[in-house]
Formats: sequence, C-alpha cells, structure tokens
Amino acid sequence: MLPLLCVGLSFVPGVASPRFDFDDALHAALARAGDVDGDKVCDFLAMDRVSGGPLVIVSGKTGERIRVLEAATPEWIFGRSLACAGDVNADGVADQLVGGFGAVRIYSGRDGAVLRELRPAQPNLGFGFHVAGEGELDGDGVPDFLVVTDETRFMYEEGLRRSWGDTPDLQVPGRVDLYSGRTLEPIAYALPLEKEPPLRVDSVVPPCGELEWDQPSPLPLTPFALPAYTVVLGRAAAFLPDRNGDGRSEIAVVCHAPGKTAVLGDPNSGPRGGGMLGTAESGVYVDVRSGADGARLTAFGTTYHPANHEGWLVGSAGDVDGDGTADPYLAVLNQDLCVFSGKTNAPLLRAQACGGYLQGEYTSVAALGDLYGDGRAEIAWAANEVGFDTDGGRWMVLDSKGNELKHEGLGGMVSGFEICAGGDLDGDRVPDLVVLQHTQRTVRAISGSGFTELWRFSFDAAVRASAR
Repeated sequence: MLPLLCVGLSFVPGVASPRFDFDDALHAALARAGDVDGDKVCDFLAMDRVSGGPLVIVSGKTGERIRVLEAATPEWIFGRSLACAGDVNADGVADQLVGGFGAVRIYSGRDGAVLRELRPAQPNLGFGFHVAGEGELDGDGVPDFLVVTDETRFMYEEGLRRSWGDTPDLQVPGRVDLYSGRTLEPIAYALPLEKEPPLRVDSVVPPCGELEWDQPSPLPLTPFALPAYTVVLGRAAAFLPDRNGDGRSEIAVVCHAPGKTAVLGDPNSGPRGGGMLGTAESGVYVDVRSGADGARLTAFGTTYHPANHEGWLVGSAGDVDGDGTADPYLAVLNQDLCVFSGKTNAPLLRAQACGGYLQGEYTSVAALGDLYGDGRAEIAWAANEVGFDTDGGRWMVLDSKGNELKHEGLGGMVSGFEICAGGDLDGDRVPDLVVLQHTQRTVRAISGSGFTELWRFSFDAAVRASAR
C-alpha cells in the first residue's frame, strides 16, 4: 500500500520524538537548495543537527542567512534529510525537500511556506530517513522526488533509538516511495515491487584491504545473480540520468545481501550456472531501476564485512572518466567510496578507509564537476565524526584518478564535516564546494580553483533583511 498523503503544517509523531543519535550521523546536514533569492547562484540548506537546529537557507553568493525554515528545538523533528526538490509549484523558484521523523515537508523556495506535508499510512518514524529530488519519472517536465523509509533497527518502538555499538537488524527491508512533483502524490509503484526478479550484479569489487587509500586496478566484469529473497532494500536512494533511453530518470537504490552471499549463478550460462561470489561475508550493491516502472536494469557494488559499516550512500559522481556519461558512486560508511562507469559498470575510482579510524568516512559525498577543464569530474567526501570517538572528522577532494587534491581535518568529538557541491559561486567558471563543520557551527564556501575560503556563515548570524 502506498503511503497516505496528509496535508498539514504541524506534525505530531505516533511515538515519542527521538533525539540526535548514531544513525543521524549518517546523514549530511547540508544540501543544495537551488537559487532561492534570484541572484543566479545556488543557495544551500544547512542544519545545525547536533544542537537541534535551526534549519536555514544560506546564500551561495554572500554566505548570509536568507531564511529560517525550522527553528532550533530540544526535540527537533525536521531537518533529518535534505534535498533540492526543483521547482515543483511552477513559480520559477526551486523548492526544498526536508525529511523528518515520520514525515516529509516540501517548502516553497519563494517564501518558505510549507507546500505539503507527507506522512505514511501508519505512523512510522523511519519514514523520511532519506530524500532525493529533481528526478523525472512521469515525463511531465515537473521534477519528481522520492522518500526512503528505514526499517533496519528497532522499528522505532516508543521512540527507541540506536546508539553506537548497537546492532541493527539488517534483514528488515527498507522502502522507497516515489512522488509526482506536479501533484505531490504517490505515483503508481513503490520499491520493492510486489514481485521482484533476481538481482543481476554486473560488476563487483572485493572487500577493502588493510591499507588506506589503496587504489586497485579495475576488475573484469563478473556477472552473477542473487535470488530476490536474499536481497534486502537498504536506506539510501538517488536519481541517476537516463540510462535506457526512455527519457526518464533511473532510480539507484542501495541494497544489501546479509550474511554469506548466496549466488544463484551466472545469468549468461543458464538458470543455475556458475559464477560464485566467493567467501565474502556480505555484499552491498547499487540496484539500478527503471524510473518508468521500477524494473531492475543492472547492479554493481562491493563485498564487505558488516561490523561498523552500516551506512550507505549512492548518487551520480558526474563524468569521471570523460566518456560523456555520468558515473554513479557507492559509499559504504568507514570503508569504501567507489565510482563505477555509467556505460560499463566497471569500477573507475576507489578510495578506502579500512584502517580502523572510524571517523565516519563517506557520510557525505559531493560530485563537484570538472575543476581543471579536462572533461573529467572531481569528487569530494567528508567524515562526520559524531559519536564515534575523538580522533576527529575530515574532508577531502579527489581528482578523477583518486589522487588527493585537498584535505582538512579536525580532532575531537562531534568535530565532523559535511560537504556539498556548490557550482560556480564566485563567477570564475570553476565549480566550488561548501563545507559544514559541527563544532564551530559554521558553513564555509571553498573555491574550487584554489581551495581558498570565499565566505563563512555562522548559525548565530542574523537573518538577511532583503530575503525574498
């Protein structure tokens, strides 16, 4: 059953409101908002999540605070997941998509009004764990969006939340609901489908080794299939550019094969052919679906060891290899960031953080675009050190070959960073980036041409009087 569509300006959860916890460290508190103030420069959603708010929109041109969407509260609800929705109400201004504990709001970019509030049919604090916007699912030209429901932990009974060291139930599948941007109502299907085919995995990289930043050579494609009943839908999803030529966005969903991976066989050699995966303890894959009907198109990913590697991200890295096709990435918390070819699914770039530092590596990933004019996109990632230990967070920019271009770190508890692609903020035709730092309660714009600071925002700053 698709979630009920509820309209309202207030949200009263069916169970107790939870506080910030370990799982919320797996979300970036920073996202593109689109051009809200009409200055032709992208603005940004930023959340002081550790302090319980506020959720604000920051000018990408000046670093001033444009608007407060949600004020700081001891038991914050909204601001758990953030995304640009695109212009869903056709007023010429991009709107914002904000997930909460059991609800999702779409805010008007023009004035900050709540256009719609979505809730599931049955109260569930897992609804809104992850959101993504600016997709095209129904061909009407209005950007569509998706909402992920997380069911991997204690089912949110009585507001119970998981802390570091608690084991999630990775056998419980998540859910992805898809919405029309024009009507703000569910479209005809949700994921997983009622009847799922086997998952065909076209490319896989082995578990990470002991050395950090190992860059293995690209591996040959090794197709195999996983029976549908062994594949568990994960907690992250994103839109990818059209891969099958139907003019619709595709949907990338992280899925998980818990325990010893059972391989059905090589699809190319009969229904029960060869193609064993090996001795991996588990696997996490990008399940690429058709945006038109949710059909499985392809899959690729990595095998991994489950302990402490519970967060996954997926998205488009841009054209990393310069072949004219956008390349998707898969990030596994504290383990792997791998970019795969958008044409062949072969691994292109791999960064590893398997040394045991547990800084929250890859809790946010930014597809920066081409910084050097060579036709290849650069990528950045951040480590959100929140609730792990005190060795600190960091952020890093990598070139298309995986070489380090810029690195910044800061020690201490709750010292993590979030990172976001900025586009060209200073008019030099080079993409820039934006970094949020928790301990300092700041958001900074960083030049992509020299990695110098362009502006700095403080959550204590006053609201700009000239806001739209």
